[in-house]
Amino acid sequence: MPECELCGKKIKVSVEARIGGVLLDVCSECAKSGTIVERPKPKPIIQRKQVRVEAEELVIPDFAQKIRQARQQKGLKQEEVAKSLNEKLSVINSIENGRITPDLKLAKKLERFFGISLIEVE
Repeated sequence: MPECELCGKKIKVSVEARIGGVLLDVCSECAKSGTIVERPKPKPIIQRKQVRVEAEELVIPDFAQKIRQARQQKGLKQEEVAKSLNEKLSVINSIENGRITPDLKLAKKLERFFGISLIEVE
């Protein structure tokens, strides 16, 4: 807590006053013995709100065809793909037949495995 520069009393809010030609930070009582000097008011701090727009990742509509073609081009069976990706055969089969859409994690795994693009950013 600051102290009055004239009497030494601890003060919560100091007042700037000219006493005997000297500018001092004093308590309100000591300020009466001089001329109070107006302090310039600090400019208000303008806080700008940042808006964060996140892009949404989606699996492309023709994922089933793309995965099937990539698998066939590599000469692999669904069982081999399932084993390599540590996924169930039924999941790989359902994805290739378009019955289920892979989640983003599995879609990214498939992208890396086959070297294809399955995710689009909107």
